[in-house]
Amino acid sequence: MQVPLVSVIVHISDQDFLIRPAVFRRLDQPLLGWDIIKQGIRHPVFINLVVGDIVHILDAIPSFKKNTVLVLGQDTSEIDRLRSIQAKLKNLGYTGIIVKDIADIDIQSVEEKVNMLASLSRFVICENSTTSGHIDELKICATNRFVTAILQQEGMGATWMQADYPLDFSFIKTFFYPTRTETPSAVEKAAEWAEKKLNERKLYFDRLYSWR
Repeated sequence: MQVPLVSVIVHISDQDFLIRPAVFRRLDQPLLGWDIIKQGIRHPVFINLVVGDIVHILDAIPSFKKNTVLVLGQDTSEIDRLRSIQAKLKNLGYTGIIVKDIADIDIQSVEEKVNMLASLSRFVICENSTTSGHIDELKICATNRFVTAILQQEGMGATWMQADYPLDFSFIKTFFYPTRTETPSAVEKAAEWAEKKLNERKLYFDRLYSWR
């Protein structure tokens, strides 16, 4: 069966995509094929709005990991501090996510949820000035080798139990800042370090894995 093709430019965020959808008389909307995705159009907004559930979730993970950062820390009385980190990340071009903002999955424990979100993120930022459940979450980051930047206000700290992590784990580093108002500056330094560490890992893995 022959169907007409039309050329359409789709503008999403700051990108333009030239696509050629097929038009069927019995369909109210043009049909986009998988070849569109294979051509490199993997913008997450495009995938969500145009393709939707047709695209397997695994195909969206690489795009998700490009700029998503998991923000850990005391998320009740200190939620404003986490929000300031989130805002600074947005200013730097990242999407910061906080565990409590993500809906729970009914068959998943909280620990599994954190592990999943960290696995999907580019790197992790943990605000470590006050005690909370993130103490256990830091152990998850260490065990799974997630690139993790710890932010900590000088003179404060959640626990001494994991204060030595940066000594033994090269993918974890602590950034101290003098006052709460200096939190955004610490975030910028942490993100810069994380990107350098990620680039080191990429170069190493490219050499190690011959099929890449």
